[in-house]
Amino acid sequence: MAISAAVLSPLIVEAVAPSDVLGAVGWTAIGGVIATWLLTGVPTPTAGTPLVAVGAVVEGEGQIVYADAGASLGVLLAAAAGSVDPAGLAAWAAVGLALGDWMNSNAVIDPSTLVAVPGVNPAALTGSGSVAFKAEDTSELGQALADAAGSTDDPGIERWTAIGDAIIEHLTSAAVVNVGSMPSPGPGGPVTGAGTLA
Repeated sequence: MAISAAVLSPLIVEAVAPSDVLGAVGWTAIGGVIATWLLTGVPTPTAGTPLVAVGAVVEGEGQIVYADAGASLGVLLAAAAGSVDPAGLAAWAAVGLALGDWMNSNAVIDPSTLVAVPGVNPAALTGSGSVAFKAEDTSELGQALADAAGSTDDPGIERWTAIGDAIIEHLTSAAVVNVGSMPSPGPGGPVTGAGTLA
């Protein structure tokens, strides 16, 4: 699996349940923009609670770092949605920043999917790295998006919550953390380098 607009966009369209074809087209484009942006995250073993190799076991969680914190995302979301008015541009900019902030605060590397190679110094980690989240309640993402978009009515909040859930579901089920450039010392110790997302 991998982060994919072809998979995420239908999930977002289903979450929004637009009432017409134009709405479905717009939300499909928005899903594609979000999927492309999600791929820019850099799995960073030294950030957050650093990853540490203890024998073949990897502990800690690192962090998925989005360098622009969503600053570039708002303009792309607005374009995908066809928003050109100042209020629409401002709302999409806020949504982009909210997604970036939430991801930088919560997206981590699942250590249980990583394996160190003891005795080889240094050796790249192996395993099928995946993304996890620190937040106990991942629906907080949807609430953050709703707040950013200015949605205060129940249907609007529910829609953004469903969008947030779709993003979380896609990342946890499909995202792959490539760890070939994340080595650990043979005797054990801090993992260094940086990975990529697919």
